[in-house]
Amino acid sequence: MEYFEEAGAQAPHRGLPKEEATLTTDKPGSVELLKGAGIVFSGRLVGRGLGFFSHFLFARFLGPGQYGVFLLGFALFNFATLASDLGLRSGVLRESAAAEGRGDVEMVKGTILGGALLALGASILGTFGLIAVRDWAASSFNAPDLAWLIPLFALALPFATVGAIFISGLQARRRMEALSILQYVLDPLLRIVTFTVLFILGWRLFAAGASHLLASIAIATLALFWLSSYFPILSPPYLTRFHPGPLLTFSLPLLMSNVVGFVLQWADSLFLGYYLTAREVGVYGAAGRLAGLGGMFLLAISTIFAP
Repeated sequence: MEYFEEAGAQAPHRGLPKEEATLTTDKPGSVELLKGAGIVFSGRLVGRGLGFFSHFLFARFLGPGQYGVFLLGFALFNFATLASDLGLRSGVLRESAAAEGRGDVEMVKGTILGGALLALGASILGTFGLIAVRDWAASSFNAPDLAWLIPLFALALPFATVGAIFISGLQARRRMEALSILQYVLDPLLRIVTFTVLFILGWRLFAAGASHLLASIAIATLALFWLSSYFPILSPPYLTRFHPGPLLTFSLPLLMSNVVGFVLQWADSLFLGYYLTAREVGVYGAAGRLAGLGGMFLLAISTIFAP
């Protein structure tokens, strides 16, 4: 609601080029909302198919045991990602969209860059945290391969976290095609291609972990490049227009929501891994991904309304 109220009272565009000011003051109409919903829905539809196919490949060629080990490492990575995120994905989306509605391009840039720097610092701590618990995880889940698989996820953590902030910035600017292409299409497609090539070369579980690492690096790089095509996000940074107080006040309470969401999504797999074996985790995870395909419809429609 605050975004629409602020968008109705445009601030003067002091010091902004005429063409850039004009670009930022378009109000989202019903046609744009429908177009964005169609783009996101199509992207999610393709992304769900590619994501399911990638996990199908992992399960088929790794077998239930190694696929279960991958899912356990992936669960720990997701928890570290949510903790490192600090709720900033939603906060950057909200604050950037509000500044976009006011036509304040400098504030948009400062918010995206400032949020990315905060997330980067937290994700670096998360990287060391993941590496510190790798032996404990390997022992607790009776999965020795986790000891070397977790560092691959740990290296991917900063790229995945910062890349998500950049994608939120693109979403705030209502660039739904960027969201669909980067997050829903290219990300799973890169994992499929990387896993296939490395598997052919003789790697198995390492191929799954490395595919996640390389995809995270590529998506973060492409998101930054895409964002810079609309404005030079890194030059100048405009951090003087960044106010961390309002951003963190909105974002940090969402961290608890993210943790609860993680528990709902991954606690069952972690319990299976702790009390049973990685094989049961692999079988259960494959079935869960098939059952989750129906959730794409609500998410596709709701995403366009976020900014």
